Amino acid sequence: MDRLAVPPHRRLRLPRPLTPFVGRERELADLERRLADPACRVLTLIGPGGFGKTRLALQLGAGWPEDVLYVDLQARPGPRPLAADIADAGRHPPPAGVTLEEHLLQDLRERRCLVVLDGFERLLDHHPAAEPFAFLERLLEAAPGVKLLVASREALSLLGEWRYPVSGLASPPPDMDPRQPAAMEFEAVRLFVQAAQRVRPDFSPEDEAAGIIRLCQLVEGMPLALELAAAWTTTLTCAAIADEIAGGAELGHAGLRNLPAQHHSVQAVFRQAWERLAPEEQQVFRRLAVFRPGFSPAAAAAVAEATRPRLGALLDKAMLRRDAQGRYALHELLRQFAEERLAEAAETDRFQARHAEYYAECLRQWRADLKGGRQAEAVRRIATEIDNIRAAWDWL
Repeated sequence: MDRLAVPPHRRLRLPRPLTPFVGRERELADLERRLADPACRVLTLIGPGGFGKTRLALQLGAGWPEDVLYVDLQARPGPRPLAADIADAGRHPPPAGVTLEEHLLQDLRERRCLVVLDGFERLLDHHPAAEPFAFLERLLEAAPGVKLLVASREALSLLGEWRYPVSGLASPPPDMDPRQPAAMEFEAVRLFVQAAQRVRPDFSPEDEAAGIIRLCQLVEGMPLALELAAAWTTTLTCAAIADEIAGGAELGHAGLRNLPAQHHSVQAVFRQAWERLAPEEQQVFRRLAVFRPGFSPAAAAAVAEATRPRLGALLDKAMLRRDAQGRYALHELLRQFAEERLAEAAETDRFQARHAEYYAECLRQWRADLKGGRQAEAVRRIATEIDNIRAAWDWL
């Protein structure tokens, strides 16, 4: 999709953020390709709060070559039909004698339009039944030129939905020397430096490079965490902020008055996500905190009693991620949050012990492989699980 080929007559209704958009070039290009595919009618950006789904959706909308309609479902007054939210955003009330849905479908029938539905999880809270999904199906059938770009903390689970997990901004790798100029070019570093320089005009990234890089690594590029941490630079060095984060300190709003209530702290964001989980999902989620950083499905089943459907539910609700090799992992800040819930449930000792026993048994098996004919395979597995092995050793 050519971002320059935007017709001047298009209707564009998008909010204008107060801060500049940073990075995400790879994600934008990938998402633009997906939206340009005629088969893609519903594209859902999935992630916990604070990971930049809204900003990514707005950036995509700004480059969309046709009409764009932005619907803020976070601000909806309460339970009501989804058609009312979309109609309000379009500012076209129905004439007398025509229902709101009929008028909306008629308005969109001949248009090529990207409808951005932001905060769809709020609608799921108000409408656990099928009503909104039935309406979306009618909308897509009646208006073939309409595409839906959805930002949500969980998947819609619709037939034909294209899912796109939104992760943190790119951060320097663990072995990168902070003195290398390239270290300061990573997206997470750029965002943090911009935010810090807004609150401290004399902030020098060169003087605090090592602390900045460690901080970005600890929060794994989470945009909200970076913005909140930057506000602390008025009183703390970046190295001290990183120490606070590593110690589990709450990343609060630090006096920022215009933050949405749901973004006043990283922990508040995670608490909202936690409360959306069913009790059995909460149980599995908190037990996964013993893994560092990732784990296999077999390990999750043996240690945390996690079935594949439960892992799938946590993936759908953006509380868990899976890599191309099929391994699962928690974002480090989410893992810290889960660790606190594990302690509250008085389950820490039990599941740390199960974790240690599991990896001790793995090492016994791999020891036999090292002495036999499967040395390369054993070395590969040990390398993959080295962080879990170290955590088990520390516990034992």
